[in-house]
Amino acid sequence: MPPSANALTHIYFAIRTHFEPSCIRAGGIARVINNASRLIPYGIRFHVIAPTHEATAPEVQEHNGVQWHQFVRGSLLGPGAEAVAEGLEFALRLIRQNPNDSEAHLIKPCNLGPDTAKVLSRAAAEGIPSVLPLTMFPEPTNPLSLRDRFRLIRERKWFQPIAAAHTTSNVSARAICEVAGKPSGWARVIRNGVDLRRFHPPATREEKLATKQALGLPTDRPVALFVGGATKRKGVDFLLDAWEQFISDHGPKAVLVMVGGSADRPGVNPSQRHDYLHFADVFARRLKDIQGKADVRFIDHQTTIETYFRAADIFVFPSRHEGLPNTVLEAMASRLTVVTTRFIGFPDEGAELGFEGQHFISLPRDPKVWAATLADLFSNPERREAIGYAARLWMESHQDIEHISVEAAQYFHSLARSHRAGTLDFPSGAGDGNRTHV
Repeated sequence: MPPSANALTHIYFAIRTHFEPSCIRAGGIARVINNASRLIPYGIRFHVIAPTHEATAPEVQEHNGVQWHQFVRGSLLGPGAEAVAEGLEFALRLIRQNPNDSEAHLIKPCNLGPDTAKVLSRAAAEGIPSVLPLTMFPEPTNPLSLRDRFRLIRERKWFQPIAAAHTTSNVSARAICEVAGKPSGWARVIRNGVDLRRFHPPATREEKLATKQALGLPTDRPVALFVGGATKRKGVDFLLDAWEQFISDHGPKAVLVMVGGSADRPGVNPSQRHDYLHFADVFARRLKDIQGKADVRFIDHQTTIETYFRAADIFVFPSRHEGLPNTVLEAMASRLTVVTTRFIGFPDEGAELGFEGQHFISLPRDPKVWAATLADLFSNPERREAIGYAARLWMESHQDIEHISVEAAQYFHSLARSHRAGTLDFPSGAGDGNRTHV
C-alpha cells in the first residue's frame, strides 16, 4: 500500500556548499531536487540546508517542492566547524522550534567528519534519527596500507551514531556496511529509478531522423552518445583514445557526441579542484587535436537531454568509478545499446543493470577492443535493436521511478517513526542488503 500523505516526514539534507537551486546540474543534490516532488503525495517533505558567507541569509526558498534554508557559515558552531555539521545543527533547531507529535523527522548529512558525528550523536540522543545517502561506491582502500587502515579506524567512529544508510546498488550496500563496520541490514538499497515517460525511444524511424536533424546531427552516419561531466573519473580521456582508434581502423563512419560540459562545479571538493582544472586543460587540448581528424562534438549540459538519447544509436560510458549512473539507466530506457566498462562499483550480474551481453555490453579498457566492438555494432543494427529492446524492458521491470518513489517513501516513514519509538523495525525486505531497492 502506498503511504498516506497524512503521515508527514520531514527530511533535512545538509550539504557543504552553497548552490543556487535553479542551477543544480547533476549528482546527489540534483537527484534530491528532481525526485522530491514525486515523494510529496506520499507525505515526504525535503529540506536542503546550505551554508552561505553572506552577512544576512535570505528567506527560505522553495524549488520543485524542496525548501532551501541557508545559514551563515560559522554562525552556529563557530569558525572552522564543518559546514555539514552546522547544517545539521540548523536542522535540529528547526525541529525544536516546530514540535509536532504527528510529524516525524530525519536528518541526512551529505558526508561525514568528526564535527558532523558529534551533532549526529546529539540528534540520536534526542530521538531524531539520521540516514546517510550513498550515491557513489565507497573509495577503495589498500589493506596493506597503514595509512588506509588508520583512516578506516578513524572514520568508522563517524558512522556509529547513524541509524541507517541508503545506497543505489546491492554492491554499494555491501561495501558501505563493511566500511562502516555495520550489519548488512544497516544499508538499504533504493535504486535511482528512471522516468520512463520522459526517457523513451522514438516511435518511428522518421521521428529519430527528425530528432537528429533538429539537433544538427547527421542522418547518414550513426551517432555514439556520451552524457556526463568531462572528468577523469568519467573516463572521457579513454573515450577519446578509443574513438581515435576507431577512426584509425575504420574511418570517419560515425559521430561522437559528448554532452555535459565541464564538471568544475561548486560541489567539487576544494582539495580536488586543482586536479579537476588540470585534467580539464589537458582534455581540452586532446579534444581539439582529435576534432581535426574526426567528427567529435562537445556540448554543454542540456536540460532536454532526452532528445539526445532519442537521436543516438549507441551509448558509450567508459567510467572508472560510479554508484549507479543515471545516464546509463536513461540510455537503457531510451532503448539504446550501452557500451561500458566494469567500473569500480559496477553492479552485480543480474542486478540493477541486468545481464551482460543481453541488456548491456561491458568491455575491457582497451581502445582496440572498443574500436572493433563499436564498428560491429554500427554495422549491425539488428544486434543494437535486440540489446536496446531488452534494456528497455529491464528498466520497465526494475527501474520505474514511480514504483521506486513509493518504496522510498515507505522506507523513510518507517525509519523515522520506528527509531523514534526506540526500535528499528524496517519494512519487509529492508534488512536484506542484497535484494531491497533504495
